[in-house]
Amino acid sequence: MKIRILFAVTLLCLLTVHTGTAAAAEGGGTALFFEDPAFPADERTVRCLKELLTLEGYAIMPVNAEALCSTAELTAAHNTLLVLADAARLPMAAIPPVTAYLNQGGNLLALNAPLWQERLTRFGDEWLSLEAYRRRMAGTAPSHCFLDFRAESLASWHRSAYRMETDTRFSLVVADELGEGKKALLVDMPDMEGWDSACRSFETSPYPPGHVMTVFTAKGGPRTTRLAVELRERDGSRWMATVSLSPQWEQYVLLPEEFEFWESVYARKDTRLNPANVEMIAFTLAYSHTGHLHGQHSFAVADVGSAPLDERYRAARKEIPVPAFEILAPSYKFYPMSDVTALVTAEDGLLPAGAPAPMPRAMMSMHPRPEAGGFDKGRHWRWLPLLEARGSDGTVRGYPAVMFFQDSTLCAGACRASFAIDDPGWYVSSAGKELLRSVIQRMRMPLFLLDGGADCYTAFEDQTVRVGATVANRSGGDEAVQLEFAIKDKNGFHTEKRNMQTVIPAGKEMAVESSLMTLEGRDMPVEISVRLLQKGEVLDEAHHMLHLWRPSASPSFVAAGKGRFDLNGKRWIPHGVNYMPSSGIGVEDRTYFEKWLGADAYHPRVIQRDLERCVAMGCNALSIFIYHESLKGHNLLDLLRRMDGLGMKANLSLRPGTPMDFKWDLIKELIEVHRLSENDTVFAYDLAWEPQFRPHEREPFNKDWEAWVVERYGSIENAEKDWGEPFLRDENGAPLNITPEMVGRAGQGAPRMAAYRRFLDTLLFEKYNQARTLVHNIDPNHPVSFRMSMAGDPTDWQTDALLYDFAYLGGAVDIFEPEAYGRIGDWEKVKPGAFTSAYARWANPALPVLWAEAGVHVWDMSSMKQGEDMLQFQAQYFDDFYRMLLMSRVDGIFWWWYPGGYRFDEKSDYGIINPDGTDRPSTKVIRKYAPLISQMETLPPVDEWLLFDRDKHNNGLTGIYSELKKDFWANIEAGKVPGLRTSGTGTDTRTCPALAVGNTPLNGNNPPKYMDSVFDQVARKDEQGGWIPLKNRASVFLPQTEELNLQISLTNLGEAALVPPDENRNQAGDVYLTVSGALSFRVPITQDVGRFQSLTMELSLTDAIRDQLKASGTIRLQMEARDRSAFGSVFELQLKKMQP
Repeated sequence: MKIRILFAVTLLCLLTVHTGTAAAAEGGGTALFFEDPAFPADERTVRCLKELLTLEGYAIMPVNAEALCSTAELTAAHNTLLVLADAARLPMAAIPPVTAYLNQGGNLLALNAPLWQERLTRFGDEWLSLEAYRRRMAGTAPSHCFLDFRAESLASWHRSAYRMETDTRFSLVVADELGEGKKALLVDMPDMEGWDSACRSFETSPYPPGHVMTVFTAKGGPRTTRLAVELRERDGSRWMATVSLSPQWEQYVLLPEEFEFWESVYARKDTRLNPANVEMIAFTLAYSHTGHLHGQHSFAVADVGSAPLDERYRAARKEIPVPAFEILAPSYKFYPMSDVTALVTAEDGLLPAGAPAPMPRAMMSMHPRPEAGGFDKGRHWRWLPLLEARGSDGTVRGYPAVMFFQDSTLCAGACRASFAIDDPGWYVSSAGKELLRSVIQRMRMPLFLLDGGADCYTAFEDQTVRVGATVANRSGGDEAVQLEFAIKDKNGFHTEKRNMQTVIPAGKEMAVESSLMTLEGRDMPVEISVRLLQKGEVLDEAHHMLHLWRPSASPSFVAAGKGRFDLNGKRWIPHGVNYMPSSGIGVEDRTYFEKWLGADAYHPRVIQRDLERCVAMGCNALSIFIYHESLKGHNLLDLLRRMDGLGMKANLSLRPGTPMDFKWDLIKELIEVHRLSENDTVFAYDLAWEPQFRPHEREPFNKDWEAWVVERYGSIENAEKDWGEPFLRDENGAPLNITPEMVGRAGQGAPRMAAYRRFLDTLLFEKYNQARTLVHNIDPNHPVSFRMSMAGDPTDWQTDALLYDFAYLGGAVDIFEPEAYGRIGDWEKVKPGAFTSAYARWANPALPVLWAEAGVHVWDMSSMKQGEDMLQFQAQYFDDFYRMLLMSRVDGIFWWWYPGGYRFDEKSDYGIINPDGTDRPSTKVIRKYAPLISQMETLPPVDEWLLFDRDKHNNGLTGIYSELKKDFWANIEAGKVPGLRTSGTGTDTRTCPALAVGNTPLNGNNPPKYMDSVFDQVARKDEQGGWIPLKNRASVFLPQTEELNLQISLTNLGEAALVPPDENRNQAGDVYLTVSGALSFRVPITQDVGRFQSLTMELSLTDAIRDQLKASGTIRLQMEARDRSAFGSVFELQLKKMQP
């Protein structure tokens, strides 16, 4: 619970405060000290800790392994402190009691964190890890062995693989280490890519009745650390489980619930594996389950069988997961450091900053989190670094010692301290003992700052800034405190100070607001500091800088056009990374992680360090995003100011929603509140994040699909006749769209499939162009686009999802932004990205092509750290991708993503830099290519045009690439520049082929293939001469004068240019705006309209109404190519005469 006291003071002044009586540290308390002969800790460290605890008044109570594993004995009584002198090696059964103890509010001091690096289980008289136990069990056959490789024949095995042409081999090898004469299946993969499986089928299930466990023994080759096991049932459902491999034989035991459903029979998705129905087992490596294990790999499997769930197997698989507690565990909250040359006390820590400490023999760092500087951050915790490890360049490599305070809503206000230092001698050094003593003292103090300072880090000149602090009281009594607020100028001199006194209620948190502050006329920046005192003693403090942002007097906005980006009249190529802060690594809280620009997750110290590292590796831009919910955090302005100071631009994604369901009110507020139209650090907006046309994304538009067919074909019957296939409906007659079979059907393209793709084209243009127009109406300075997922991927073989197509998107956005997840692999897999660029340049050569995401993850789930081979693969992939970028001369790249370390929700690590700021192999690749990318020239003119026809291929662009890739790459290898075009490229409405969508003959009742248009707006002139937009099928009430003047804006979507009639003669293909229905006439266009160009016409209906309209009636507006075909969208109005 938080209590807010507001002191509305606009002038800071110096006050004298008299403090009352209160204890800075509570006396007494019990230290629960874990020590057990089976878990020996260094005697010197144990002795040192006990001396310090005794000096601070703790009564020491020894706790052995049995007590540590007992929730009855391990309780969090008031002022208890659990001490772990070696937290790395602990009983696994202690996880539930220690978790309960922490959740109840117990304090904890841990040395050699993280906790449970070794989780030990008692097997008889021994404490063993599960890995050690499995190694012991490796020579023990399961109770029912259905694959004894002494009797197996390789003829019973078959292979399934992404690349069947690779030389994967199966062999039977001797495995005497499992028992004399035993054999195993060895699977050797010289060039693993995608997936590769060794499969064995059975006529009947190999599982006897009552047997539910799958038991097998396996080991991995030098580079193979994961193995997936697939079981397939007779109904075709597939079930996958994954295990960690080591170079030693280990026995694995899996329950049915450990096998997860994999894409197959979706009716079984929410059910469970039934071993009695199993017909196949497969041992596999797959990107989807074992990570991007590429290149040479091998594994061996022996003694595959089943067993009932008995006690022996229960012990083998009774694995308790390590709980997530900040600064304690799991191991993914920590990272190793390199290039550490100094260890010093941290800024804002317990001891004076910068004091040197001895270098330990081994240490790790905890991932950084926001510190206390700033006000009203809404955090329920305080992260306080104690030590900083510094590199040879003087920058921070990490924090090997940290304290973590919690408020009353989180773990009942408990405090914990963690040292990730593996060196007993360090703790008994003078510096080590001094810091430990300070930590033990601080843990006894009940008062601390959750935050303190101003409510933002950068503000507008006319913005009012709030200054205050949030204080937590962990004690059982009310505490009188003083708060000292101060402002220093940029030279370090105090300009203002205010002292306040208040009482913090027992067990509560209180927000104390000192003042409201305006920045106009101030010499900025300034430092805001807060100190928490009691009886004159400083207990805690926080500080930060406050900056001012003003728009540039001569802004330099990035322009997108002519097939490139321009900045200050020169070509500019964004080269950067998708940025989220390193303080989000290893975090389970999805909201904190995702909404990192919110008040609680953002902290400038971490951000600034990250940004400087981005610039140092050659980035000139970052791709970032903000949610509307983060608006009140006031942090986007600070981030943009920092980027601008380092010479970087921002591609900014505005969330939530997509233009398919546009949240314009929220997006508009993000733009206006942040005054983004004035901010030239932003170079473009993204309005959607990775949409596709998956079934659930297509279904909401089924009625629109039906309406489009009626509009473009005249009737469903006309369409079915043209297609030679029915319009799909469900059992109730409701419209359906397409099926996977329609997408994957080989051979000549079907007109129905082509028509549906054209419908999606027009739908995308309508939605995304409308969103872009809304944005440009309030901000004409920034190009608009979106994160296009796999749009433009020429090797996508999905049949369930349809990717967005560039064809009409080229008229609705200002930038093409494909992603590269279909390009992961070797050079042969990467290089089709050049075809993506060529297809984009066909769709609209005026738009730049920016790869919005490209990357590959390097996290090895078996070891829970980065895999060395995966890091090398990442670097090679980056190198190949740069080669493709330079070949295709695209206009920018944003790698996915910046921070190295474990991303909890995705179980991945796509980072391009180590968490300590040192280079990964991929970082070196980025540094190498940064100057080459910045100097890259535009693509030379096309030498050879390749003709394509999307309507020929049910699978769209994938079919196009399959048809053209041989010629495309032959031209490139010959030093030529290939380009793409259709039979309609460069034509106009007079000369384009007379074909309909789907390559059927153009007959007047089907949509032309190369002619298309859309009405962007139809508006009615009001009495004041302004224009009032009308909705399609709106009712228009005519005045007594029967005057009606319309303004019609349209865009040409077809490849064929719209041409007006010549003055002297009419020709087939001349374009008119036709009015039909209750009125009938046509008006010629007056100028050529190229693809994606727009035209505005004014049309008077007054004379026609007076001459033709007898009563109310409906009129229909549509474009027409004379003597060829009507084309494009239809706009209808209901005209209603006023009754006399």
